[in-house]
Amino acid sequence: MASTNAILISHAMGKLNFHPVNDVSPIMRVTGYLFGFVVNASSPWQTFEEFVKYCKANPKKVSVGFSGIGSTGHVSVEELCALAGIQLRLIPHKGGDTNAALLGNHIDVINDTSEWAPLVDAGKFRVLAVYSLERSARFPQVRTFKEIGYDTAWPAPLHIFGPKGIPKPVVNKLHDAFKKAMDNAEFNTALKQLDMPPLYLNPENTQNFLTTECDRIEKIVKKLGLDKN
Repeated sequence: MASTNAILISHAMGKLNFHPVNDVSPIMRVTGYLFGFVVNASSPWQTFEEFVKYCKANPKKVSVGFSGIGSTGHVSVEELCALAGIQLRLIPHKGGDTNAALLGNHIDVINDTSEWAPLVDAGKFRVLAVYSLERSARFPQVRTFKEIGYDTAWPAPLHIFGPKGIPKPVVNKLHDAFKKAMDNAEFNTALKQLDMPPLYLNPENTQNFLTTECDRIEKIVKKLGLDKN
């Protein structure tokens, strides 16, 4: 099975009947999705600081779209609003619908994965910030939220894991097969086209990362009150 940290969010919100760390056998971490905070190119906001200033003067006037309740886009923007001290109107969408909504000015912001990237390249959208740990290779001029001064990052890593109790020799064999595929030049070209940097971790380090990330997300979800949803 392959999954992002969305499975950790679902666990934190009480929507799973298994533990996404203790009840699985981690095999490796592969990559991660690029999440960004994106506005229409015709909007007045050139920077995230300008956006925050406007929102503080106009609480709940600005709307933000993301892919569904409980998604990374949802939890990340809830956390961002808390950190920035702003209130937005949250508009959940089905995947991909946010682009059309922003193009039509039905929402003011997209907070989601980089399906918006071609429209940024075309000059129709503008990225105010990204949630990655480092700047995006595709948009190197765009700052991360950490650079702006907000202690938040959502690299949305993609993991491969199997059922709990897979023997270690089998885990290692699976890891080696996936790692060989990951090192393939065509695979890395595909990742680049999707704005997904390689974020490789071996089984042990994947387990450690998932443990830490699960705890981090549980604390964020509880602090925001989303565990009651």
